[in-house]
Amino acid sequence: MDKFEDAFKKISKVNLATHIELWGEPKTEKLYFEAGQQSRQAEINQLQSQINEMAEVGLIQESVIREKDKRIESALSELESLHNKKWAEWKEQADMHSQGEANAYEHAMQILEKVLGGEHE
Repeated sequence: MDKFEDAFKKISKVNLATHIELWGEPKTEKLYFEAGQQSRQAEINQLQSQINEMAEVGLIQESVIREKDKRIESALSELESLHNKKWAEWKEQADMHSQGEANAYEHAMQILEKVLGGEHE
């Protein structure tokens, strides 16, 4: 319990004569009230400061996350480019292999046709 709450509870329970005896003129009540307001305002200011600090940290973290996202996107792009390049190389090699097989089969067929047709070299 802060000073304001404590004073407010005491003030509300005493009569005017006792009030004047304990705290002086009734104007003192206003001072307690103002002190309480100042106390609460100080708490509000402190909490607002904490909120602002947390927001600033959040913005910094957001910036860090964006930068990491950019690096990840860049790495993914490089991987995709490498994949496409390797795929093209493998396809070219497979096509050459297939063409080589086709040429070999065609040559073998020509030889068989010659042999079966009675032509000898």
